[in-house]
Parts: sequence; structure tokens; C-alpha cells
Amino acid sequence: MSFEKSKTNTATMKKIKLLTVLLMVLSFTQCNMLKYVSHPPFKITGATFNNWVGGRPGVSGIKVNIAYQSEEKIAFEKLYFSYRSVKIETRTVKGKSYLIGQFNTSTREEELFLKRDTAPKKVKELPKIPFKLKDNEAVISYKEGARIKYYHIKNIKKTSTIFFQ
Repeated sequence: MSFEKSKTNTATMKKIKLLTVLLMVLSFTQCNMLKYVSHPPFKITGATFNNWVGGRPGVSGIKVNIAYQSEEKIAFEKLYFSYRSVKIETRTVKGKSYLIGQFNTSTREEELFLKRDTAPKKVKELPKIPFKLKDNEAVISYKEGARIKYYHIKNIKKTSTIFFQ
């Protein structure tokens, strides 16, 4: 009797282990499950990005400008670019609509903190985003009803660095 019970428990444990492994694999591949929309309710008419450097050492960033056209109002959410994400700003200039992402890459705050603290400098890790993007690619998230959708932009042109004084 106890041999059969032991055999049943072993089979159950194997099933539980297999289910656990499958759930872990699915959770790790969730990033790849995000699907891009191929026909969004807007049209991208141009996209550029540039680095900028502030007037003080360690102050810098990246600015992404995306020109778009749309017949309807879109609830834009986030822009994913260069291993980072920011809330999208929308602007209209001379009748043209733009999505703008301002990414802060400054190290100035860390330097000021380290001058006050004698602890060893920690390596700054890039945040995790749910997309694998090339250096000239971005993803826009926007709401359509209650659902968040994603649109992939390729071949964003890099323009010259702006130096502020």
C-alpha cells in the first residue's frame, strides 16, 4: 500500500515541478509576447533623435522628436528608446504635431552625492524595458479604449549633438 502511495506522490510531484518550470518560462518570455500594431490610428511622418550636453559637467540627455499626423485624438502614454522609457510629451508647432521624449542621462547628481558620501561608486544599471530595440528604434505606447497598444518605429535618424553653455 505505501509503495503505491509513494509512487502516486512522486508522479504528482513531477507534474507540479513541470508546471512550475512551464510557468517560469512563460513569465520570462512575456516580453516577447507584446505585439506591435501594424496599422495605428496615426501616421509617423518623421523621427529624429539627438544627444545634448548641458553647460556643466555630467549634465546630458537624449531628445527624441517624432512628427505624426492623426485625424483623431490619441492618448499617447510612453516612449521606449535607448533602454529607457519616459512619458510622451505632445506639442504642436506651426500646425505640425510632435511626440517628444526627453531622456535624462546625466551623471551630475551621482557625482554630487559621491562627494558627500565616501562609499564606493555603484555601477548604474540601465532599466529593463519589455522590448529589444536597436539604437535607432523606438516604441510608442498609446491607449485605444481601455487597452494599451504598441507601435514600433524603425530607422530614427540621429542628428548632431547640441551643446548648451
